[in-house]
Amino acid sequence: MNNLKPTITLSGTRGDEWERVLGTRTFAVLSPDAEVLPLEHNGNAECVFLDIDSLSLEQQDALIEHFASKSGMLKTAARREIYSRGVPIRIGADARLDVPAEYQKRRKMMNGPDAFDMRFFS
Repeated sequence: MNNLKPTITLSGTRGDEWERVLGTRTFAVLSPDAEVLPLEHNGNAECVFLDIDSLSLEQQDALIEHFASKSGMLKTAARREIYSRGVPIRIGADARLDVPAEYQKRRKMMNGPDAFDMRFFS
């Protein structure tokens, strides 16, 4: 796994489920910034999104199969849902979000107040 990306590690029964399906409990996420989303069985919850591209093709297929089975969807509908809407992962007591220092440094450089100083254009 790319050590410059933020990751989430799941424990407990959720971690067990993800490990059974994908062979790991730790996943790259697109951003460490949580979004509040309405989840079917959990109401509104803070979530981060799985970085699907960081999974192997075998893991992506296993994820689609699992999602289809769990939701009662056809595999083609599950694939479309996953690739168009993403895979939210609920942040909770059983989830540890890790943000590497290098990621934070790069992000600060890109989003810092000095990134684009308008004084040079006056």
